[in-house]
Amino acid sequence: MVMLGSRLMGGYHKILGRETFIAPVVWEDGWPIVSYGTGKVEFTYPNPTDLPVGPKRTEEFFDDFNDEKIGFQWNYLGTPYEDFADVKDGHLRLKLLQKQVTPWELQGLSADMMERYQASGKTKECVSFIGKRQQHLKFEAITKMIFKPEQEETAGLVVLQNNAHQLRLEVFQNNAGNTCVSCITADSYVENKKLYYRESSHNTIEINNSLDNVLFLKIVSDETKYSFYAGADEKNMAIVSENIDGSFLGSETAGGFVGAYIGMFGSGVSEPKNKQVLFDWFSYNPIH
Repeated sequence: MVMLGSRLMGGYHKILGRETFIAPVVWEDGWPIVSYGTGKVEFTYPNPTDLPVGPKRTEEFFDDFNDEKIGFQWNYLGTPYEDFADVKDGHLRLKLLQKQVTPWELQGLSADMMERYQASGKTKECVSFIGKRQQHLKFEAITKMIFKPEQEETAGLVVLQNNAHQLRLEVFQNNAGNTCVSCITADSYVENKKLYYRESSHNTIEINNSLDNVLFLKIVSDETKYSFYAGADEKNMAIVSENIDGSFLGSETAGGFVGAYIGMFGSGVSEPKNKQVLFDWFSYNPIH
């Protein structure tokens, strides 16, 4: 039997959203019995002996951005009305648009989705983001970026369920002019029938990448726990924050059913910038 369902993390949370499942069926007295012996969908089943074995699908993912166009495995946030992302000379290039991953322009509007949509109106402003689905309970994602942030410029990696539920590994410039990396939780709450967004920083570190502006960012997931690392050397990345609770990314909290995405972003914060953040490559590998 084929059905829709969700893999649970921590026994309850559905961070991966809704997926397609298959379970064995036997017939007893004219009635179908699904998953005979347990009555529930199991994580694994023995392979049917009467079906041919197909090729094993590659679970690892690597993109060096050497193609002429952005691959179909990547998705945008909404319709890409603006031309903010492309690949050139072996790099993904994201423009630093004004709109941020957290939609502060909607702060304090009605918590009712339809009322909020009507109040904000249709906009063709985009978030400079591309991402791919988180497909595993445990994974490691790494990217090499080239970025020299100035004041009110940010870029990095994000685990995103929606604009109100996300974990970010964000690169920015502090008041002293130094390049820093923060781990940030973004979520929302309702008060007096209005929706408010909020962010909290778990930790911030300084990175000395002044020679070539190269930064390596890494996110490691262990079901509902996410850890964040950064550095100018891929082999010697520093801990930004470890074991951050990501259970709020689950559908039961965030709503919807599409599951979390992991991807790259950039923003000019207060205004769009005629500047791009470059990503040399991105890798995603499941942890078994």
